[in-house]
Amino acid sequence: MRLVVALLALLAAPQETKLDEVLDLMEKRTEGLQDLEVKVVTRVERSMGLPRTDVTVSWVRGAGLRVHARTQMGAEGRNFGVQVPRGADYIYTPDRFRLIQEWDDRPQAGAAAAFQALAIRTDDPALRSHDPLLLPTTGYPFRMMFDEPVVYTQMAPRLLLRMEPNLALEGKRTEGSRTFYLLVSTPAPRDPKLPRPAYFVQGRRKQFFVDARTGCLLKIRWEVTFSFNIGGAGATEQRMTIVSEAEG
Repeated sequence: MRLVVALLALLAAPQETKLDEVLDLMEKRTEGLQDLEVKVVTRVERSMGLPRTDVTVSWVRGAGLRVHARTQMGAEGRNFGVQVPRGADYIYTPDRFRLIQEWDDRPQAGAAAAFQALAIRTDDPALRSHDPLLLPTTGYPFRMMFDEPVVYTQMAPRLLLRMEPNLALEGKRTEGSRTFYLLVSTPAPRDPKLPRPAYFVQGRRKQFFVDARTGCLLKIRWEVTFSFNIGGAGATEQRMTIVSEAEG
């Protein structure tokens, strides 16, 4: 009798939602979609010294997703000492993340392009210690200036979220009339023995707000830390939170 009562209590209790179930819900929204290509337009004030970018996101079902960016840095940004690649490709496939950046060593002199490339397997433990939006870990994190991860994470949710370091389902949260599943990714702490450039950006935490009814990704909240140690004046740290939201 006690066994029957215990089984009935177990069946009556609400079942805990698992991470894979949330990812399945998000994937269900993409059923029926074929290959897609979208353009991301970024408008910034030239006086801010930020690069102008033209971004194309291409998704091929069953193959992967590519973020292609062309950038143009004005004189204002160069005066601030900011250097960005003139072109970049970020390619996501089920087994690898690839990055190709095209640089001008001496842009004012019209120098030939130099390339920086990276390829890492998605099951490599090293990927768990890095925020993919901040790779590579050297140079200015210019992707923060144009990236719209809500758009293409809606297109290929499982592919991209599985590359987030230490992704976990934190639970449910209600804001206004909406209930969300809250997914959280947290990069492992950087090894203090590694050399650190004078200007360094590190991801602290990223939150993904997923509509609990439809599986639509509605918001990403990204916490990062900026560290400065320029001219031997001592280390300075600043924190920033970037929020991207879907409209409609």
